Amino acid sequence: LQKPAQLKTFFQVQLSNLGSKQRYFSLTGHTHSLNFSKIPNQLWLVEKNDADYQLYLYQPETGNKRFYFKSKEPFTVISEDPDMALLLLFNNKQIKLLDHNRETLIDISDVNQKIGFSTFSQTRGEVLFTEKIGDTWHVQSFDVKTKLQKRLLKGFLLLLPWQQQFIAADEKGQFYLLDDQFQVVKQLC
Repeated sequence: LQKPAQLKTFFQVQLSNLGSKQRYFSLTGHTHSLNFSKIPNQLWLVEKNDADYQLYLYQPETGNKRFYFKSKEPFTVISEDPDMALLLLFNNKQIKLLDHNRETLIDISDVNQKIGFSTFSQTRGEVLFTEKIGDTWHVQSFDVKTKLQKRLLKGFLLLLPWQQQFIAADEKGQFYLLDDQFQVVKQLC
């Protein structure tokens, strides 16, 4: 009898301690996604088994995995907070916040919101994300403690924390440097 060949998927990921170098990984067909982790030499690995999707912290050098979370629905890790206690997930057309120490999952957006980019802010306890309302992009913040959304800006489809400021991109592809109060400091390239 011949065993069927096991499917392999290739992923290109940048590890936190390798600067700008890219690494390629070949993993079994059960792998759903592989994402950057701030923990040196580790990655966030999502695998699908028969019943659900499981999240692991994966060490590619040793092959060791540590289980963190499972869901019946597929999901992907988007970002990790600066203290590494919270993860942003994209699940069922929503942004969700996973506190992997408490094993709780909090909805940040709902299924009716058209979400673009999302990330943690530099201040603890806030998630920034973009949402398209009609034909216009808006930047929203989500306060982790109060679980409330607040609109910060209009006309930007990307907002990234950078040092104590922000890099923003508008709908035309123009980039701007914003101060910590979201005021334009200067137009970039």
